[in-house]
Amino acid sequence: MDEDRIDVSAGLDISLELFALHRLSGTLQAELHRVPGLPKKSTARLELVNGAVVSCSVIDKQGQQAPIAKEVLIRLNDERGPFEWSFHPVKPTSPNHVTNHPPTQTRSPQPQRTPTGQAGGSFPVVSDTNMLIPHAVAVMNWHWFHNWTPQQRQALFMVWRLIDGRHTVWEIKEALQASHAPTLVDEILNALLTLKVIILKK
Repeated sequence: MDEDRIDVSAGLDISLELFALHRLSGTLQAELHRVPGLPKKSTARLELVNGAVVSCSVIDKQGQQAPIAKEVLIRLNDERGPFEWSFHPVKPTSPNHVTNHPPTQTRSPQPQRTPTGQAGGSFPVVSDTNMLIPHAVAVMNWHWFHNWTPQQRQALFMVWRLIDGRHTVWEIKEALQASHAPTLVDEILNALLTLKVIILKK
């Protein structure tokens, strides 16, 4: 089934622990009723990748989306619910390219110095970019990628997990080749370079 009703009578926090245990990916959402401070007919949405919550937001009936803390939703579900949650699973796919670009960030991470052998903003001109090692230099803000599809955010999450200052670009592609195309990995890394979240070193 593409959609499953989820019983969260034991608590949303416990349900999320089960999602994490089974490493499920998809969208968990519910209509919010009688919640002070929120518009009527609001929808809570949590995006999960391998059981981890990577995005948490509330959407009003006009489709306007606003971020909300996961802990706030857990408390609202306990105090005003339980709400009727539905889960829309997402299977890993191998899209050929990222169709949407991350929105312009409102507060750019501080640019890093770029000594010889490093790159910031675009791939450096070297004989083989695949041999370079991505290094995280700023905190990832998942809301920058709210307009990406769940499949694209899943790929982003998988790439981000492998950026540890040890794996080369080639090793990241090799680790994800069963589920994500190398061209998609390249485009995700380019997006992170453009946002100055990572740099590449030899």
